[in-house]
Amino acid sequence: MTEQAPLRALFGGTFNPVHSGHIRAMDALHQVCGFDRVHFILSARPPHKSSVCVSIEHRFAMLQLALSDYQAFCADDTEIQRIEPSYTADTVAEFQSRFVDDRLVMIIGADSLLKLHTWYHIDDWFETVNWIVLSRPGVALERGHYAAERVTSHWQEVLGPEGGNLWIWPHSDYDVSSTRIRECLQQGTSLSEQDRVFLNHAVSAPVLDYIHRHSLYQS
Repeated sequence: MTEQAPLRALFGGTFNPVHSGHIRAMDALHQVCGFDRVHFILSARPPHKSSVCVSIEHRFAMLQLALSDYQAFCADDTEIQRIEPSYTADTVAEFQSRFVDDRLVMIIGADSLLKLHTWYHIDDWFETVNWIVLSRPGVALERGHYAAERVTSHWQEVLGPEGGNLWIWPHSDYDVSSTRIRECLQQGTSLSEQDRVFLNHAVSAPVLDYIHRHSLYQS
């Protein structure tokens, strides 16, 4: 029996800040797919966002703290090392050159799938990797999106060597928002008990401690 090539998942984001929705979704998906490695790739200089309110260094430090207890997960600095905008096309090309024999799976959110047609040179590299889409609360995935004809109902099809397959995972709709987290943190000591409970649930203790120590997300 031929041993399968290592399976690497690439999960990018600004992680501003990284939260339990990111971690829980990827942990649950990892239990299904059995990734050899999950790269949480910090989008250091996202071309689609004019500004990110916290520095690359702080966001990466928080990401490292959040992932420290997960053996298969790593905070990846691929896009930090480049001074150019963080185009996913360049990141995928770099991974393909570094891990020539490995199987690569791109993991994106449902909102990103609806904008996939706007991604940099997407037609040139979409079929070079497989895709998993994380469902999101309130995001309807109608059959009109960029990759509608490539959607498969079988998750095993995105784990093979042939690229261009896309599977929508229906069990990832963890209702945690980075925007709400930042809004709660901006309230400081006037935070309501309900928001305090949410914040402690949404952000791990080491990350929350880091945020407070460095006075991040304060208005």
